[in-house]
Amino acid sequence: NTAQEFVPQDFWNRRDYIAEQMLRHINNTLWDNTYIKAMRFEMMRVDFAEKFEDSITAIQVAEQAKVVNEYEQQVQQVVQSIEVMRSKINANIANISAGAEAKAKELRAGAKRDAFALTQGMKAKKYAELKKRLGFNSAQLQEFFKAQLLQHQGKGSKVVIGMSGIGEATTKTKDEL
Repeated sequence: NTAQEFVPQDFWNRRDYIAEQMLRHINNTLWDNTYIKAMRFEMMRVDFAEKFEDSITAIQVAEQAKVVNEYEQQVQQVVQSIEVMRSKINANIANISAGAEAKAKELRAGAKRDAFALTQGMKAKKYAELKKRLGFNSAQLQEFFKAQLLQHQGKGSKVVIGMSGIGEATTKTKDEL
């Protein structure tokens, strides 16, 4: 019997080959007995003993489960690769962000320093121009600012000024200011 020459998986995977082999055996028998040749043979149904059928089914189910497991492992590998890439990207983002934040703080600090230096430089320049325009020395300019401060204070405001020689009466002329 030709069917018994094959293993159960062959009936799932090599059915056409089994049909060809059966056609060859049928033609050998037909030719030997009747000189007839069959042109085609098709297996419409294959009946096996119940244990044999169960073994074919069990083997095929096991093979399919193996393939499913292999695909599932591949999917898990891809998922793990994605997670590793995501972690690397997040680490790069954190490094870039930290570097950018540090650079921004450095730039802001530099800008504040430069702005302060420019402001102080401009104040010094303008005070020098004012001192020159008024013809004052540094002490006179200081006294001028004190006088300006007192003059612009509102009534009812209290101003405390530290001056040397409290209790001494000193008078200065306009030229001395």
